[in-house]
Amino acid sequence: MGRCDHHLTAALPGLPDPAIRDAGPASLLRSGLSASRLPPPPRHPQPTTAPPAAKSRRAGTVYTCPDCETRYLGHQRCDDCNTFAIRLGPGGPCPDCDTLITVEELLAAT
Repeated sequence: MGRCDHHLTAALPGLPDPAIRDAGPASLLRSGLSASRLPPPPRHPQPTTAPPAAKSRRAGTVYTCPDCETRYLGHQRCDDCNTFAIRLGPGGPCPDCDTLITVEELLAAT
């Protein structure tokens, strides 16, 4: 048999015509092959859910002005001095007096 013997497979019993064989699954069904001999359907990628939106750490961070020592929650610039504030750390309003306090200061007080 030579290199161009693919046309001989159509003459073999039990095999469909090469034009039908190479056309795809629908042609295989029409040619009489059973569904168990068909290739599996293509797998589509599963839709992924979007990751949760990143939360800004700045909103829960206490800053202090180096000049006037005013504290800000989530605001990095002193409005009075027009300078950038220094980051103290995560925090919020004090549960007792409502002044801004860091988590570290709150834990040290207890």
